[in-house]
Amino acid sequence: MMQIRNNEAIKRSKSASQVRGASRKSTFVSRQWSTRLARTLRVALLAGSITGFAGVFAWVFVPVVSDVVNQPIDRVSVAGEMSFLPREHVEVAMQPYITERFFTVDLTDVQNELLELPWVANVSIRRQWPGILKVSIVEQIPVARWQDEYLLNSHGDSFFEKNTKNFTHLAQLSGPDGYELEVMDQYQILSRIMRPLNLNIKELSLNHRGSWSLQTDKFEIMIGTNHVIDKIQRFVAVYNAELRNSERDISRIDVRYLNGVAVAWGNQPVSGDVAQQMLPNTLGRVKL
Repeated sequence: MMQIRNNEAIKRSKSASQVRGASRKSTFVSRQWSTRLARTLRVALLAGSITGFAGVFAWVFVPVVSDVVNQPIDRVSVAGEMSFLPREHVEVAMQPYITERFFTVDLTDVQNELLELPWVANVSIRRQWPGILKVSIVEQIPVARWQDEYLLNSHGDSFFEKNTKNFTHLAQLSGPDGYELEVMDQYQILSRIMRPLNLNIKELSLNHRGSWSLQTDKFEIMIGTNHVIDKIQRFVAVYNAELRNSERDISRIDVRYLNGVAVAWGNQPVSGDVAQQMLPNTLGRVKL
């Protein structure tokens, strides 16, 4: 019986020891969690303090720095050879943008504004810190007059010029609206053909029916609607063979015929039969 009681006491003693061990372990784990929680809170407080400080710094100092870096535009520098575009027109166009700031001004808007000026062909703009806009302008090069108040460049682009009478040395081109490029292309081709003949095109016209005619510095040429280049080549052959050295004044040459040309001397046109009698020995082609 004693042995049994002793065993039971031993068991009770072990149980008590296990309970005390578990209690100590639980206390240790609890302390670890408390330490970790305290560290986390300190880190969170520190992070919050840094964030708050950064926010205050941004709120106070960023606008100041921004004002220093992004200063108002101080000056606009305009470069480019401008023979016809008045510089004061450029200054007026730039005026709305002078009050804006260096980095926030929209350069595309400035460029589009300047491209609206009649004589401006191309514009490039760049910033030069701290407050300078550098503008480079390429001026239009007029090649011909178009209608009454426009000029054309070599690409067939039209631009407004109120005083086209100042450009009477340029050929006068005309045609329906929207045909500027086609008429300019035709003008350039025909000019190359006429140049070896010492003939300069003064006027080239395309009417609403699609019929072409041109005026040289010596006489008019009626071309018609189709096969414009072939007809002009026929004219060149006849002109070189029979007309170039003629002492009679030519007022008009009509190349609208299929097999010949009609020539008007002074105010009296020569009949088609007479003109066609020249063809057998004068037909030929001109190299473009």
